[in-house]
Amino acid sequence: RGYGGSTAPADQSKPFATTRDAVEDLGAAIDFILSRRSLAKLQLIGWSWGTLIAGSYAAERPDRVAGLVLLAPPWLSSAGGKRPEAAWQEWTVDGALKRLQTGVPDGQAEAIFPPSWKAIWEQALLASQPDAKAQTPPRFRSPTGVLVDGAEYWNVDKAIYDPGKITAPTLIIRGAWDELTPLSQSQALFALLRNAPVRHLIEIPRATHFIEVETGRDVLFREVQSFLDRN
Repeated sequence: RGYGGSTAPADQSKPFATTRDAVEDLGAAIDFILSRRSLAKLQLIGWSWGTLIAGSYAAERPDRVAGLVLLAPPWLSSAGGKRPEAAWQEWTVDGALKRLQTGVPDGQAEAIFPPSWKAIWEQALLASQPDAKAQTPPRFRSPTGVLVDGAEYWNVDKAIYDPGKITAPTLIIRGAWDELTPLSQSQALFALLRNAPVRHLIEIPRATHFIEVETGRDVLFREVQSFLDRN
């Protein structure tokens, strides 16, 4: 809710779209898909915060998840953070990209995400939020629920779900240059997937947290598709 073409709540006086809200929305979408296609289970792919949403659902409804891919998953840390009070956060393309590519070596950012690709990304963002063009540079917005959970859960070493309840084959995959969600977090999460019948941890060279649009994306897509086909 509040992202892309989805509507936002009527009450926008406080943060919304927390992980719990997102799990409810994901569950509603899954219910619809399973019913429409007469399926018992499906496979889920989550990226970044989306891994916490997909992981939470897979832990709560293991009977409905046939496979799980966690791309660049955040896990527990002691980074802290202030709980936001507003419903929305604002950001620019350059600010977001700098954060998403935390850990990229000097001189490599444009090599793995050329300016022409960045321009395509920005145009896609503007198509979804045309009002952002009212400011220079354009300022986009997204719900602050994710920041609430960061301050109250994973940035203070408090798990938002129990990976031990996941019973689906699970792939953790990440970019080797991703310091936004460092390798130590993926390793800690991997160790907790004790009831997954199959679990893999793959690291792709020359890639950051934003790997799905970088030059490493072809390797990412092949590895994910191979895992899904096998499971």
